[in-house]
Amino acid sequence: MRVFTATAAGKSTAAKTTAALAGLAALAATVLPASPAAAVPAAESAEPGNIVMFGDSIVANPPELSNFGGIRLLSAGNDTCNRGEHRLATELTATTGRVIDDHSCPGATATDSDFRKHFGEQIDRAIAAGNLNESTTHVTMLFGFNDSYKHVAPISSEAFGRDVGQRIDDIRAHAPNARLMILTYPTLTDESGNACFIHANALAPFGEAGKLRTPLPALVFAEDSIHTAQRETAESKGAEFVDIREATRGHGLCAPDPERYVSGYIDDQQEYYTASHLTHTGVREVAKIIAERF
Repeated sequence: MRVFTATAAGKSTAAKTTAALAGLAALAATVLPASPAAAVPAAESAEPGNIVMFGDSIVANPPELSNFGGIRLLSAGNDTCNRGEHRLATELTATTGRVIDDHSCPGATATDSDFRKHFGEQIDRAIAAGNLNESTTHVTMLFGFNDSYKHVAPISSEAFGRDVGQRIDDIRAHAPNARLMILTYPTLTDESGNACFIHANALAPFGEAGKLRTPLPALVFAEDSIHTAQRETAESKGAEFVDIREATRGHGLCAPDPERYVSGYIDDQQEYYTASHLTHTGVREVAKIIAERF
């Protein structure tokens, strides 16, 4: 049996080989990608992009009306695009931690008009500010009620779809990766088509929800027409349809005060900024509905 013993030269060669292999391993570690288990995808480590909101006073929730004994009175200086400190955008930022660029404006319409901050102008401002870009993740829009009495009565899906559809194309041209979401208005009337505009202990029993219900078929018709136009436009343009109206049923103008998301005209039972708009409770609850889609 032959026995081989390592000579000094052999030991030297083996040492050199081991050192060379170690060097190659170190080089590979710096050049080759890590294994899938160790790698961290860039998408998970990167900060999410911004969210952009367009809309009218339901989104802006302006503090432009003052409160006197529960009665909301018009204030002066309504020549700017007022947004309340407590509104959907601020609530969403607080709950999600996301960057939200809010371009909503009270009185805004979907169609182009001479009125300040219509949908097209809001988009122009967002583009100029660099808010609509490839990193934008979501764009929400809520319009319709101001169109129903300012321009198109009754509002039609064709007219609404034309105006909003054109703007959706504009948004996609600048924010191609964003999810576009058409929001609906919250529920206003009850299941029988009534509205309750007085919520004040001083006017009991008329101020108690359900004691003074006003049938408003015209308001129901407007709610239905706008809701249909919003849904059909979302379907035709491939946008997401966020049905806030359905999600807030039972919380409209005639709901019990603790469960009501919309303010009355005379109302000392809820905190809010503007009559027949979202109460502060409504802002929080509607923001939750939207946040679930982010």
